[in-house]
Amino acid sequence: GMQGQGQGQGQVLRCGGPQLFCPPRKVGALAHAFSRTGLDVTGLSEARLQHLANATLVATPADMFEILDNDDEGNGKGKGELLLQNITDLPGWGPKSAANLRSSVERVAENGVPLSRFIYSLGIRHIGTHSSNLIASAYGSLSDFFLALDYSATSPLPPSLPTEERASTEDSGSNLNSNSDTNSNSLVSDEDLDMEVFVPFPTLTGNGHDIEGVKGIGPVAIESLVAFAQNKALIAAAKALAQTLPVHDTKKLNHSQVDLNGNNVTESDATLLNQASLPFSGKSVVFTGSLPGKLSRTEAQSYAVDLLGAKATPSSVSKATGVVVIGEKGGKKADKARDLGVRTMTADEFLVMVKKRQDE
Repeated sequence: GMQGQGQGQGQVLRCGGPQLFCPPRKVGALAHAFSRTGLDVTGLSEARLQHLANATLVATPADMFEILDNDDEGNGKGKGELLLQNITDLPGWGPKSAANLRSSVERVAENGVPLSRFIYSLGIRHIGTHSSNLIASAYGSLSDFFLALDYSATSPLPPSLPTEERASTEDSGSNLNSNSDTNSNSLVSDEDLDMEVFVPFPTLTGNGHDIEGVKGIGPVAIESLVAFAQNKALIAAAKALAQTLPVHDTKKLNHSQVDLNGNNVTESDATLLNQASLPFSGKSVVFTGSLPGKLSRTEAQSYAVDLLGAKATPSSVSKATGVVVIGEKGGKKADKARDLGVRTMTADEFLVMVKKRQDE
């Protein structure tokens, strides 16, 4: 909830919980996500973002990518076209700045971002550019990072730091997952906090070796990673964002491939073989048109990723698209796929593949 604190002057509206879901502070969270060190979507001043947020056109970073969605909403206009029109009409915007925004978003959706910048864009408290780089090189891939988050969400709650120590580690800044208006400068070293208890945030060797071993990631950072992992709405927003653009793997540092006894640990060859044999392995898959039965777009996208191994399910077709699945009334995206020579299949063929995997 939101409550005013303090009387008269300097009254600040505070919300408990993450900045992304706190109306007065949402813009800071979005600005952080789209900043140059994050997703690097250009043409978004805080003032312009404020107008987008006020008009509730963009609530989470993933929403911005709907500007590329060509699907027909039934009135001859695609979802993206409607959003573009709505943005154009906002104060501080106009046709040129809205069109520039669209091409900036398209560039990001086609080229993607390295894992470290994706992690940074999530605005996890205490996780600045340096920590994001360290975490990216510990996990290597987005899927391993998400697995670690999912694992952490079910592990025991993190111990809280004593309040006076917590206060001393903070100063102002903008991060999505802040529980107050303050945020760390990410320069806190382990020695500053006399804290015995670590919360495991695992690398995925499956033998108890975890991110504590990553030099430079201290208990404060781990605690906020776990808090982020345990916030379902933030994880949902992060996973939705991951569907909109390719997130590139980072070369893993060796520390994450060595277990506590110093043995080298490689992923079992079986899992790698298994991943390679999935029909959509490593591909981005775009859906267009309505799908048979009561299947929603979101369900189809999660089948594509979870069952068929797709890397991402963006809303627009580009040269980087692997497959376009065409449902009823599949419009512009189907044409664009043919123009670009991207592989297409019908929604029925897609469902046959899903069924086959479910029966295995």
